[in-house]
Amino acid sequence: MWSSGKRADFQFVKNVRLEGNIIFNSGSPSGLLRDNVIVASNDNNGINIAQNITLLNNILYHNTHNENGKRNGEAPSLTFGYTKKAPIKDVTANGNIIVGGHNVLRLSIAESLNFNNNIVYGAVQIGPNTSDYLKNWNFDTNTYYSKLKTPFRISRGEKYNLKAWQQAFQLDENSKVLNSSDFNLNNTLHISKHRLNENKFNLALFNADGNDVPVDFSKHNLKAGVEYKIYDVENSIVVVKSGQLPEDFKVMFPMQLTAFERPHHNTLAQKTESSFGVFVIEFEAQKTDQVSIEKDNFFKRFFKWLGF
Repeated sequence: MWSSGKRADFQFVKNVRLEGNIIFNSGSPSGLLRDNVIVASNDNNGINIAQNITLLNNILYHNTHNENGKRNGEAPSLTFGYTKKAPIKDVTANGNIIVGGHNVLRLSIAESLNFNNNIVYGAVQIGPNTSDYLKNWNFDTNTYYSKLKTPFRISRGEKYNLKAWQQAFQLDENSKVLNSSDFNLNNTLHISKHRLNENKFNLALFNADGNDVPVDFSKHNLKAGVEYKIYDVENSIVVVKSGQLPEDFKVMFPMQLTAFERPHHNTLAQKTESSFGVFVIEFEAQKTDQVSIEKDNFFKRFFKWLGF
């Protein structure tokens, strides 16, 4: 949802719905963390404007600390707008989990922006030329986590606590700011069945202390005893755990993993913190179902032979 082109002669960053995705720890070969998602255009002609774009129920995550345990500063997870020559329009973000560094959410040139029911961990950075657009924004029922007393910050300008932010710009009337030490999420942030393999599931898991996470598969039409294999998507060819689905249908996922496959020619990439993990679990095809299918096919062929 980003175009770096400066001389567009038609609009193409438009009409996008990004829903139910897990995007985490995007970066550059130099080791810097970069925006997981950018909704913007750099078009100097003002033609290719990012417009009619919706972000719904996504997980946008950056490591909050580096490998030495220090807080990551430059770790934006979501950026809206870029240049005043191409202000974004009709953009909505609802129900997203946005985690990162001090500038986790960056707000810039946006003529109309709806931001509701989101969870944000880190500070909010507002561009220096943005004040004229704030009156057209709709922010509400968001939850912000920050160790800063003034988490809303205009670049090279004012800093606001929640009350001052509300009074100055009439935004986030029913939102709240909590201390980052209180940050917590559901253990199972996301679980979805693979669209081409009904025995494979994608998961995003969270545990603030990095403890293993139990996931309940009782509602997914699986039989106890079926074998499974778990893969960490950051080390996707290695089985990190295997076993059989127990009688209570709960599988424990290991969060304290250290091995991962670095991108090619990148020696600076870091493993995701143990508090967050993205996994694939694949269950063995259930033979009883296969036998049932084979019986159905036999009877279909039999009745067809009889002329029915």
